[in-house]
Amino acid sequence: MSAADLEHQLGSRLPVEIAALPAADLARLAQILRAARHSQAAALSDATEQGLHFVPRLLRGPVTKVLFR
Repeated sequence: MSAADLEHQLGSRLPVEIAALPAADLARLAQILRAARHSQAAALSDATEQGLHFVPRLLRGPVTKVLFR
């Protein structure tokens, strides 16, 4: 893992101090970021599913289609 790979994953330039880290540390940081994004996506999905329980059952299909085109 290089600093350029991590920058690509983040979509922005790394601070000089982070870019200067050894490759092993950059790889670990990238792994942590991937895990955090996965966890965030799962939490968002769960929250969305729970939120749909407040919508009447007959409207859930249309509401789901509007929200997740």
